[in-house]
Amino acid sequence: MAKEKKSAKNEAVEDREKDTSRPKKNTDKNKREKREKRKMSPDSPLHQIMPILFLALAALFGICIYTNIDMGLFRTLVANLLFGLLGGGAYLVPVWLLLSAARWRADVREDKVLRGQLFGLILIFIVSILCYTFGMPEASASVLKDFYSLGVERVGGGFLGGVFGFALNKLFSKVGTVIITVALFAVFLMLAYGAAIKKYMLMLFRYIAERSEKAKEKRQAEKEAKAADAARARNERVRDSSFYDTLPATVPTDGADKKPSFGGTSQESADRPVVRRFFDAEAANDPAASSAQPVFSNPVPPTQPTERATAPFADDPEIRIVSSRPIPENRANPFGKEKGKPLPFIAEEEEEEEPLEEIQTDTEETDVPPVTVEDMVDDEIPAGGEHSLVINKAHVVEHIGAETLASEEDLGQAKANTFFYSFPPLSLLHEDDELNKEDSDLEIAAKADKLRETLHNFGVAADITCVSRGPRLTRYELVPKPGVRISKIENLVDEITMNLEAISVRIEAPIPGKAAIGVEVPNINTTTVRLRGLLDTDTFRDAPGKTTVCLGVDVVGKPVFADLDKMPHLLVAGATGMGKSVCINSLLISLLYKARPDEVKLILIDPKKVEFQSYANIPHLLVPVVNEPQKAAGALSWAVNEMERRYDLIETAAVRNIVAYNKTVDDHPGRVKMPQIVIVIDELHDLMLQARDAVEDSIARIAAKARAAGILLIIGTQRPSVNVITGVIKANIPSRIAFHVASQVDSRTILDAVGAEKLLNNGDMLFLSPGMKMMTPKRVQGAFLDDDEVNRVADYLRKNSSAVEYDEAVMADMERESEKCNKDKKGAEMGAVENGADMGEDDLFYKAVEVALESGKISTSLLQRRLSLGFGKAARIIDRMCDLGIVSPPNGQKPREVLITADEYRAMRLRHDE
Repeated sequence: MAKEKKSAKNEAVEDREKDTSRPKKNTDKNKREKREKRKMSPDSPLHQIMPILFLALAALFGICIYTNIDMGLFRTLVANLLFGLLGGGAYLVPVWLLLSAARWRADVREDKVLRGQLFGLILIFIVSILCYTFGMPEASASVLKDFYSLGVERVGGGFLGGVFGFALNKLFSKVGTVIITVALFAVFLMLAYGAAIKKYMLMLFRYIAERSEKAKEKRQAEKEAKAADAARARNERVRDSSFYDTLPATVPTDGADKKPSFGGTSQESADRPVVRRFFDAEAANDPAASSAQPVFSNPVPPTQPTERATAPFADDPEIRIVSSRPIPENRANPFGKEKGKPLPFIAEEEEEEEPLEEIQTDTEETDVPPVTVEDMVDDEIPAGGEHSLVINKAHVVEHIGAETLASEEDLGQAKANTFFYSFPPLSLLHEDDELNKEDSDLEIAAKADKLRETLHNFGVAADITCVSRGPRLTRYELVPKPGVRISKIENLVDEITMNLEAISVRIEAPIPGKAAIGVEVPNINTTTVRLRGLLDTDTFRDAPGKTTVCLGVDVVGKPVFADLDKMPHLLVAGATGMGKSVCINSLLISLLYKARPDEVKLILIDPKKVEFQSYANIPHLLVPVVNEPQKAAGALSWAVNEMERRYDLIETAAVRNIVAYNKTVDDHPGRVKMPQIVIVIDELHDLMLQARDAVEDSIARIAAKARAAGILLIIGTQRPSVNVITGVIKANIPSRIAFHVASQVDSRTILDAVGAEKLLNNGDMLFLSPGMKMMTPKRVQGAFLDDDEVNRVADYLRKNSSAVEYDEAVMADMERESEKCNKDKKGAEMGAVENGADMGEDDLFYKAVEVALESGKISTSLLQRRLSLGFGKAARIIDRMCDLGIVSPPNGQKPREVLITADEYRAMRLRHDE
């Protein structure tokens, strides 16, 4: 019995010992795991020392193998050992050591240390076999004892390469050995350095592509230069030829033997008009002086044919001489192919014409090369030359100042059937401001140091790899170290703003198309972006689209252009005073510099009555500037009807869009070219307040399907709320520009993304277009254009073009559509506000609206409690408010939302009282 008790007691003690030993075993296991984890961590001391050791060995072995520097006995031992064992493969040993040092930490992190080093050694061994196969002498190819000695003499593949190479050559012959070793080399190379090889190959392909692109651009520039030289040569030959000997003398008078002169008051120079390009930066500095000259005056006698090619014209390469006689259809096409250079506007009546022949350029086939309008306008003329182009049905008449080649009898008939237009010169606009580069460099360096220090203080490891300075901002591109989260840098935006002493800092993480984070910091020394600098670029001149506009420059200072036809519409929104009106003016001036009146027509809607008055009576206007909301709704409704009419014509022609339709006009005399129509609305909020349904429905239809018909929209508003920028409008206008707004909610309303609340003032904007990478808005500094520049351009167009005659039929259609909108159901809101028909017979309706505005939502029970009404009366008032667009439609059991603000309600009540 005692023994049984003792054994039970021993068993209990053993169980307790086992129980107490288990945690100890687990603790030892955890400690081993921690040691192993610490051992494999890239930040452990061992793994920080190993790359340094590999670099040192690579340097020592490289000196021994590649150079003849005296390193004593060490150099002899290392070189003999490596070459004796590996032969030609020894040349790769320093390279292998360098790659191991560079990839050590990455291999440790991915637990690939042994595999990476082993595969590298196998690659060296395979190269040694190839060196044996191609470099071993035939006499010693089978002598094993010679492998090492020949390897020391740097012949063959050494002892290891020789042994295995000899076996492979016996088994597979030389050809088979080469195939096998090359295949194995490719396999192990991908296993060892696959990711790195892919990276370097992409870099190589990118470099080759960039070089090819630069070479292509260089060839294109040389081609254009040769074409320009050929054109000048043709013009020189034309001056010296007998082409001008046959010019008719319009009015023969005395004094024909006088020599012509240019630039003075002499009348003899009248028979040589001069044509210049519309981008002449020197001419037409004073539009008033230009317009003071009459278009035609008394005729002057022509000079003798022998004197037409004499000085001073023949010696001046800047002057182009044009005949005043009718231009044959097979000699020159007045419109021609523009090739990126806008030509003077030529308006002619539609009549049947024979197909134009190809313009000859081979001087061997013809004695007199034909002269085209493009050649005439190729060069500029000295400043101060008065010019314009007047086109009638039969021929081209060009004049300088008060001198002419036409007779008085022809003058009256020409004025009756002619229209002339002149592009505005760039000299009407201000030039770009100069930047103090020295101060800018100092500012960039100081802020880069502060940014680096700020990130270091908050424990963020990142390198500044690139700095791009723009006119208003500087972008610092950060590449975070491995393991650093992007969100950690984004959360430091307030700390970065404070330490850099900046107004606002915006972080773009990541930059589209780059493995970097962009930190955009405002500049202390800013530069104004002028529209003239953007217009005077080859990109804008050569743009094929007639609706190409200049937006501004991006963060790195690169010009930003856009084609309204490809957007295809544009929404411009932002707070008051942030640059919205200046941006719209820049878009309009860009259109005036790019397109002729027969190519683009404008409909300007200005509810504020002050923004577009400068553009009154310019030749591009389809109708006068629309100021009244009722007429604006009628103009939009007319645009919808015009869109449907154009689609019927396009369908009849069996084409897809207006561009293809206009190309068929030459082959079908009954068809007329249709210009593109750009509708610009300066303030959508006021229109939505007074004619919400009519305006929104028309905008939605135009935005959805008017692109192919050539009708485009530019909509501006300073109230970016969901009541103005509705979901229907946003869905059909994907291209948007956002200026500074008050909150993230407004930014999301415009762009469907935050960021606009971080913008600066004075033209700082975010541009979103469907073709952008990752649909990320692009930050752009808008081009600045003051009121004086707008007035000068508009005055020039009014004074240097024929009087504007609006289409009476179009204006009558718009009036009818305006009246229809007032009477129709979709204009009920506007009619109710002005007539006061549904505003209630007493003050209950006003009180109900005030209750809704105070509470932010409305329901029948709320009106019953607050106004002591019955259910039927309260329900009728809410239904009336819904019909007028004051509250939302019913949404189940939920209260209705209020869709107007207190200011809008006061405006509605004021109109009702009036």
